[in-house]
Amino acid sequence: MHFKTLKNKKAVSPIIATLLLILIAVAAGVIIYVWTTSYIGTQIGTAGGQETFIITNVKYYVVSTSYYVNVTIINQGASAINITSVKVYDSSYSTLIAYNYSATKLPVIASGDTLTFNVKLSGPLQKGTSYVLEARTVKGNTAVYRFTA
Repeated sequence: MHFKTLKNKKAVSPIIATLLLILIAVAAGVIIYVWTTSYIGTQIGTAGGQETFIITNVKYYVVSTSYYVNVTIINQGASAINITSVKVYDSSYSTLIAYNYSATKLPVIASGDTLTFNVKLSGPLQKGTSYVLEARTVKGNTAVYRFTA
C-alpha cells in the first residue's frame, strides 16, 4: 500500500530534469570562467610591475676580522627595488654559509640603475671555493650569482 502512494505522485519530467542539469552545468562553467579570468588578470597585472634585476658581479674580501662581499646589481624592472637580504650558500645552493650581518640598511635601486655596494657577512668564506650569492627584495623576488671567493 505504501508503494501505491508513490505511484500516484507526479515526478519531474525527464525533459525538465535534463534542462535543470544543463542549467547547473552552465552556471558552474560561468563561475569557473569568471574566477579564472579574474585570477589570470591579477597575475598579468602584477607581472607588469614585476621586479626584474640581475647580479652582475660579486667580489669577496676581508678587512681585519670582518668579511665582506662587494655586489653589483642592475635593476632592469619598471620600478625601484629594495634589497632586504643577501645570503651566501654553498655551490649546490643548499647550505647557508653566511648572510648580511650588519644592521646597515641595504640599498634601494631605482629603475634602470646599476648599483655596487658592500655587504658585511656573518662569517668567513674559504678562498678558492665556489659559492652562490642570493639577493632578495622586500617583495620576495630573488636573483642569484655564482662566484669564487
